[in-house]
Amino acid sequence: MARGGINVQMTGVKELDDMLLKLPGVLTMKVLQSAGRSASKPMVAAMKAGAPKRSGNLRNSIGIRAYRSKFDRLRSVVIVGVRYGRRFKGFHAHLVEFGTKARA
Repeated sequence: MARGGINVQMTGVKELDDMLLKLPGVLTMKVLQSAGRSASKPMVAAMKAGAPKRSGNLRNSIGIRAYRSKFDRLRSVVIVGVRYGRRFKGFHAHLVEFGTKARA
C-alpha cells in the first residue's frame, strides 16, 4: 500500500444542503410548464412553416399541450403537435402527413 494519502476538506456543505432542500419548493409546476412551453416554441414555428397553406385549419391547430402529473408535482409533460376538438380543426393531420393511398 502506498504511503501518504489524499486529504479532502469540503466547506459549504451545510449551505449546499440547505439550498438543495429548498429547491423543490422553488420548482413549481407553473415554472416547469412555462420552461417547457418556451423551449417548445421554435419547434411549433418550424411545424407551422411546413404545414400546407390551403385553408389554414391545420396550421392554426399546431400548438403546445402541457400536462401535469397526478402523482408527482415536479413532473410536467409538454407535447408539441396537432390539436383537435373544440375550436381546433386539425383532425386530418395524419391524412396530410401519410396520405390516403394504401401502403404495403
